[in-house]
Parts: sequence; C-alpha cells; structure tokens
Amino acid sequence: MNRYETIYVCSPVLPADDVSAIADKVKSIITQAEGQIIAFDNWGKRKFAYPVSGQREGVYVFIDFTAPSDLVSKIENFYRMNEGIFRFLTVRKETAVRKTGKPKNKKGAEKADSPGDPEQQMPAVKPNEGQQ
Repeated sequence: MNRYETIYVCSPVLPADDVSAIADKVKSIITQAEGQIIAFDNWGKRKFAYPVSGQREGVYVFIDFTAPSDLVSKIENFYRMNEGIFRFLTVRKETAVRKTGKPKNKKGAEKADSPGDPEQQMPAVKPNEGQQ
C-alpha cells in the first residue's frame, strides 16, 4: 500500500451538508478498498488567486491516506463525476525518510565537533596587531 495526499475544492454555494456528504463518500471509497485514513481536514472557504468557473472562493478539503495504487483512479473518477468539485489533486507521498546530518568522518581525520588543541585554534598574533 502507498501513502497519498488528496485535496479537492468544492463550490462555495454548496450547503455544508453536501460538502460533508462528499467527504463521507470519499472516506467510504477509501475504507471499502481497505485503505486507511491518516488525516482528514476541512480547511473551509478560501479565496482563489483568480476566478475559477466564475467563483472567487471555494471550500478546501484535505485527506492523507494509505491505499492500493488502483484506488487513486477510482477517487479521481468520483471527483470528475461530481459537479460540486472544481479542482482536485492527488499525490503519492514518499515513504522513505531522508536523513540529513553531518557526513561520516573518514578514518584518521579529526572530528569536526571536537575542539582539538587550543594552541592550534588561536592565532599566535592578532591580525592587525602592530600595524597602525
């Protein structure tokens, strides 16, 4: 099973009950295919950057879930068939977590974090000392 995120935008003129019914239908599609909903968030009405289908705002709904790969096409077909949905996007999340950190030190090299010899760290003479 893969992990996915989907977001869809509903018409702002839809009653709250209809927006909830769409969300319930999407949830049932996911759970019937043995998927698991990780996060569900109704972001509410937000303004668009430009008019979409004559509307200046829409109701955004976000779902994070795991499911078989063939389920994505079923969900997107539901989005396409529903007249209350303006736009949608579904992406597969990367499962491997990239570790960021310091590179491993080579054999024989000093550690970058160790303070080392104090005499090597401090200059013998200040750079501008003796010059005027």
